[in-house]
Amino acid sequence: MVCVHRKIRTPEQGAEFVRLCDRNFEYRLAHLVHDVVHTEKLESILLSGPTCAGKTTAARKLIEEITSAGKVAKVFSIDDFYLNRSEMPVVNGRVDYDSVAAIDLSLLGRCVDRMLRELPTTLPRFDFVSGTRSGSYDYTCTPDDILVFEGIQAVYPEVTALFSGYVHERVFISVMDDITVNGVLFTANEVRLARRIVRDYRFRAAAPEKTLEMWAGVRENEDANIFPNVGGCRYIINSLQPYELFMLGQFAVPLLEAVPSSDPHAEEAQALLMKFRAIAGNDIDPSCLPENSVYHEFLG
Repeated sequence: MVCVHRKIRTPEQGAEFVRLCDRNFEYRLAHLVHDVVHTEKLESILLSGPTCAGKTTAARKLIEEITSAGKVAKVFSIDDFYLNRSEMPVVNGRVDYDSVAAIDLSLLGRCVDRMLRELPTTLPRFDFVSGTRSGSYDYTCTPDDILVFEGIQAVYPEVTALFSGYVHERVFISVMDDITVNGVLFTANEVRLARRIVRDYRFRAAAPEKTLEMWAGVRENEDANIFPNVGGCRYIINSLQPYELFMLGQFAVPLLEAVPSSDPHAEEAQALLMKFRAIAGNDIDPSCLPENSVYHEFLG
């Protein structure tokens, strides 16, 4: 549990709080990533985490550290190994992108094996608009390459088993703690939900109702397939930022207020809205964010 008791009375106080928190996070992240990259004879890294965990930031840090170690980072999205949408499993009338059955494990396994044996490999690209493979590209691994495979699926046992014969590390990133802000409790899942509501609206033009509608299915998959497998990850990054509720609120509140009372998820929206209203008056402007802050992932 993280406890924050703070009144933000001036923009300067908010900026200083952000600087302190981000400096601490960057320090911890840099040391962890350094340890990962300097694993003896490391060939690949599996980077996983649930939705709105901060995987993009972690991947960037891995690339920076791999490069500074004189190696070459190659990042691959496991999403590119999706089956065509017509072949994916359907749950409650919706395509289940989070299921391991949505991944072409056979193709992924062949590509991993060929790449790590430094053989020419043809890799797929997946187009989310058409829901099909949109093409391919060729790649040949060199002895200086460290391959980073990123995606929520990178923690699934069926995926990690494909790397068992090679030297690899598993890195998991997520909000790992609940947090009380001036006496108001936000669970780790509520923090990620607030992040996703704001991110989906700002970057994907998705109404909060849409995000809330999907959230139950997202959480069901996380509880079944992601969090039970975190124990297999030697490195865990906690992406929670003590200042973030002071920054998210100004964006989340109007979105949550716009959820109609007739919406099936209105009660959930109202509960989260009440928490943000309870800590109102301590807003921190996003302009305070350092250029390399993890929080740009959610706010831009």
